[in-house]
Amino acid sequence: MAKISGVPVENISKIAGKEAASLNKIGTISKSNISGWPSAASCTPDRYSYGPDTGTACRGNFQFFDYDDSTGMLYVSGQCGTTLAPLGFYQWYVDNMLYYFDRVTPLRFYGPCKGGK
Repeated sequence: MAKISGVPVENISKIAGKEAASLNKIGTISKSNISGWPSAASCTPDRYSYGPDTGTACRGNFQFFDYDDSTGMLYVSGQCGTTLAPLGFYQWYVDNMLYYFDRVTPLRFYGPCKGGK
């Protein structure tokens, strides 16, 4: 198992503030030469209404975010693998259910959106 500064590469999510999967090299070493290096994010655009609290998320306007099915992470639209979506609550336009995103763990189910669109 490859390691960087004693940390297995599988456990590295960011280097110098950038998503590890988005990097092509570390110094002069190509990531293709590092066994176990995380692959680049692959996102699907999806619509959510965002809010820092449940009420705001349920009353907000739907906008696009990029969702990575392989990791469950949510990104700002057009910023897949680089810029995480804000911490808070998200109402998915398909089912009007609320999901919570803490920017560390995958987007997770929270509960029904009362009074959603």
